[in-house]
Amino acid sequence: MNDTPPKSRHGADNGASGTEDGLEQIRRLLLAPEQRGIHEIRRRLDDPEAHAQDVSRVLPSAVRLASARDAQMATAITPAVERALSESVRRNPRILTDTIFPVIGPAIRKAIAEAFAKLAQSLNQTLNHSLSAQGLKWRFEAYRTGKTFAEVVLAHTLIYRVEHVFLIHSKNGLLLQHVQAPNVTNRDPEMIAGMLTAIQDFTRDSFDTTAAEKLEGFDVGELHVWIENGSQASLAVVIRGNAPLELRTRMENVRDRIHAEQGSALAAFEGDTGPFEATRPVLEECLAQQVADEGAASGRPLLWVAVILGILLLAGIAAAVLKANHRHAQERDAAARQKREQLAAAKASALAREREDHAEAKWRDAVAHLRAEPGIVVTEAIREGDTYRVSGLRDPLAADPAAILAQGGIVQSRVNARWEPYFALHPALILRRARSRLDPPETVTLDLRDGVLLASGSASASWIEATARRAESIPGLERLDITGVTDETEKILSARAKAIEGMVISFPEGLSISPEDRGNVARTASLIEELRRTAAADGWALRITATGHTSPDGPERLNSSLAKSRADEAVRLLVESGAEPSIFTPLGLPSAHRGQASGTPGAVVQSSRNVTFRVTLLRGNATKNHP
Repeated sequence: MNDTPPKSRHGADNGASGTEDGLEQIRRLLLAPEQRGIHEIRRRLDDPEAHAQDVSRVLPSAVRLASARDAQMATAITPAVERALSESVRRNPRILTDTIFPVIGPAIRKAIAEAFAKLAQSLNQTLNHSLSAQGLKWRFEAYRTGKTFAEVVLAHTLIYRVEHVFLIHSKNGLLLQHVQAPNVTNRDPEMIAGMLTAIQDFTRDSFDTTAAEKLEGFDVGELHVWIENGSQASLAVVIRGNAPLELRTRMENVRDRIHAEQGSALAAFEGDTGPFEATRPVLEECLAQQVADEGAASGRPLLWVAVILGILLLAGIAAAVLKANHRHAQERDAAARQKREQLAAAKASALAREREDHAEAKWRDAVAHLRAEPGIVVTEAIREGDTYRVSGLRDPLAADPAAILAQGGIVQSRVNARWEPYFALHPALILRRARSRLDPPETVTLDLRDGVLLASGSASASWIEATARRAESIPGLERLDITGVTDETEKILSARAKAIEGMVISFPEGLSISPEDRGNVARTASLIEELRRTAAADGWALRITATGHTSPDGPERLNSSLAKSRADEAVRLLVESGAEPSIFTPLGLPSAHRGQASGTPGAVVQSSRNVTFRVTLLRGNATKNHP
């Protein structure tokens, strides 16, 4: 609760309000100019018209300074000026025509006047010799040689004439510009300029001259080639006849003028001859000629004057018509060319888009096949133009990713692939890995169901025992069910033992075996060795008793010795054929005791002079001899 009387509270409020008003007045007095300045700046920042006025004041100076510093300003505004000029011509061509008329009009008139003057001079020279005896003679020569009458007149009256003028770059020998006199046979100027450069190089290399010493001229038949070498460009003229030395002075003046006017273009020349089109009028100053004055009549009939004026008038009209037709043809050609270029650009763009879409679709399909392949996990697949980048995980037993991409049309040399190894838990790969590690015989079938490897069929005891150990290290395999595999080792061994006990080696006389039993010995030795290896692989010990027999004739003591010798001989023959000697036990049994061998199938024989076999199989390394 506030115990201050109301009157005291009102007095305190009035004092605080007066103090705030005083501070506000002082603030306005101190900060008013800055606030007005800030307000003015904000107003100008928000006013586009003020921005334009500020830029207009500094733009001329900025353009002048930038132009004086380098050519970037000219490069920057050139596209805008070109677009503005093109748009102006498109809207109203008359503006540009009126602008350049004061310059191009006199130039056109001067060119026409010079052309008419040259035409009149040529006509005058021709007419001077047309009706004279010399002229008739020359006309007959023109008819006989197939040349024009003007060419024959010029050949007989010519003192000299400059037929070709070449402007050649001094450093690289390339042709910059070429002009030629009228009625001169066209030649390949590029080839001629190259030959001139080659001749210069040949003389310098052959005569070991310095770079400052250059060829100044040479003769080719009735033609003379004069050369004026410059620091950046050389001037070469081809002259027919004998030219005066004043032509050299004119060539030097032309060379110096071109260096002065085209110095920057010559220094920056890199193959573009466009800037040197402007040198044609200067080069044409060297196309001089002089003919002999044979005392032509000073007066000419008025008829010839009328003919000349009529020809000139017709030539002017024809030139105007041809010029108009040429201009219209150029406009039509330009429009058609522009349309063809637009169609070609559109077709090229569509073809490029189609090619890009096809390449992208082919890449997507190839990556989809990769992702669908068991044992391959794609973590990154990026296409960058004509190159590809793919990475991920790959099981060692999975298909080759490069082969899958190649089947999809992806060029292997453009693929940057990185695969990390891992063991996939796909059932097909688990089963493939189990077959690879367990190496089951053909009689065993493997199948995978819910992570359990089911084995069925028949196999040896050693394989069954080894399989139980190997299955524990197969990734993704929960357990092995081998209850469906039966042990067929003992059965197989017994069958092979019975085959051996059925073999008999006969001795028709003494210790010599019959010819048919020689192949029988080799077969018996092969069966015995095969049984021994199979038994040893499964932990069985093999012993074979070879029992010799004799006929009942003769003394018992002699028969017993012969029977034992036959058993020894049979063992020797079997060992020579490849059987292991340590498994045999030879035994002699005379004919009187044949009944003792009847306990086995091998005892049944067709002749008493032979050797039979008895096979014993024991587990482990135990050995036992059987009588």
